Amino acid sequence: MQITHKDLKQGIMKVKIESLDDLWDLSNIIEENDLITARTERKIKLGGSEDRKSQVVIKHITITLVVEKIEFSQTNNTLRISGKITESPEDIPRGSYHTITAEESTVLTIKKEQWLKYQLDKLKQASQQKQLRVIICVFDREHAIFAVLKRYGYEILSEIKGDTEKKNYTEKISTNFYNEIVKILQTYDEKYKATGIICGSPAFWKNYLYEKLKDTSLKSKILLAPCNSVSKNGIDELLKRPEIQTAIKDDKTINEMKLIDQLFLEIKKGEKASYGTKDTIKAVDYGAAEILLLTDNYLMKGKENNTAKATEKLMRTAEANGAEIKIVSSEHDGGKKLDGLGGIAALLRYKI
Repeated sequence: MQITHKDLKQGIMKVKIESLDDLWDLSNIIEENDLITARTERKIKLGGSEDRKSQVVIKHITITLVVEKIEFSQTNNTLRISGKITESPEDIPRGSYHTITAEESTVLTIKKEQWLKYQLDKLKQASQQKQLRVIICVFDREHAIFAVLKRYGYEILSEIKGDTEKKNYTEKISTNFYNEIVKILQTYDEKYKATGIICGSPAFWKNYLYEKLKDTSLKSKILLAPCNSVSKNGIDELLKRPEIQTAIKDDKTINEMKLIDQLFLEIKKGEKASYGTKDTIKAVDYGAAEILLLTDNYLMKGKENNTAKATEKLMRTAEANGAEIKIVSSEHDGGKKLDGLGGIAALLRYKI
């Protein structure tokens, strides 16, 4: 993400979107009642409203709207921002509703009454972060899943199954299935310009794949590690392994999963942790919260059930009391665990 203009006295930040990760970050930064300015498309009907032969044309315009709804779609790689138009060309009625569809290369101007520190920090990190482009593959002798690491977790790219016979598998392991895995990894390496490739398998299967990879240009990027299953759980398991965390220690997903592990350890000890809305609000109000953790699912549900303002107030109080705020993706194992606690928790400075 590029920050192209900044005027915090006026509450204005102008950004250019460069990736799907940027869209996810913005979905957690843009809030109800923010003002968003962007160039967008709007259908204009030429002729009278009752004229059946009137022509509908698409016009490119720049508008400002006050936000009422935000929707992030991984499937369509878009962020939809809906609300009432406050500024527009003369032929576009103010007060009418419109949806801005933000995607890669879209430029947005965001105006807030007050920017929270965590929102500014998130924008700064997104603009400065050197993104690790890591491909993940978990596999055995007949099943492989491919994924790419994202700031909001990971995205499953594809899945293949071979037809290896159950008997005499040691004679079959060098057949087309492993060659197919290598070809797919080469394709994703070229597409994503990968900085690393993590391959994991139960038992010894990773060694057979490495034999196929060692004479390719992928050799220097490969990290091998064991996992217990060819599944999402297997990917989560890989990302928790110490050697993998060391290799990609700056990645947001890894850091989030570490925080959630720390949270569950404190809960198990009955020490410096609180979870659930009621107890977490109490910890924040007492000034005991050191790190406030919320999932993106929690924030999204708040926008749907009209508790977003209460959550915003909580975050402002947390910042005022010196707490750090972390928005955790619900896409990975750590976020799912936090959702299981209600989607909100805090690591504490002291037990309350």
